[in-house]
Amino acid sequence: MSTRENGGWANEPTSRREVRIERWAARAFYASPCRYFIDLPLDMTGSVINARRDAVAAGHVLLEGGSVYATDTHYRGAMLVEIHPERGADPNVVALQGEFLSRQLPPKGVKLRKELDELVRWSLDLGLEVSGVYVQYEEDGSLVRPTNVFAALRGEGEITEPGQESRR
Repeated sequence: MSTRENGGWANEPTSRREVRIERWAARAFYASPCRYFIDLPLDMTGSVINARRDAVAAGHVLLEGGSVYATDTHYRGAMLVEIHPERGADPNVVALQGEFLSRQLPPKGVKLRKELDELVRWSLDLGLEVSGVYVQYEEDGSLVRPTNVFAALRGEGEITEPGQESRR
């Protein structure tokens, strides 16, 4: 297992799908509530577009090259789009920070529930508590596709508002 800091390796070739621990400094996201059916192979392109539109309409600036995640941890289903950190109070802005167990998804034949269940199982086998799971989506032509799965570890990845302590 290896680690990385806040970066991405979506464009790096990989012959095997390693499980890694990533350490994230506080990253700001706009959480746009949406239905997220992890067990159904739905195209999430519209949800990503709507989440970006919602963030901009709420007055936020999207982070260029920022990440997009889907989760059922927030609002029982939300798309999280990365934005520039801000100082104002917006209940839809959350920060993710701490350690995340991550695994790159195969380009085809993804069964998200199986991938997330396996990631959580590995976390528990390592003696680490999972506080939430996330699926990263990236553009692939005119559509988006899931590229990575993440499990927030040790409660450090729980929602925090910028400038405040973690809400446990």
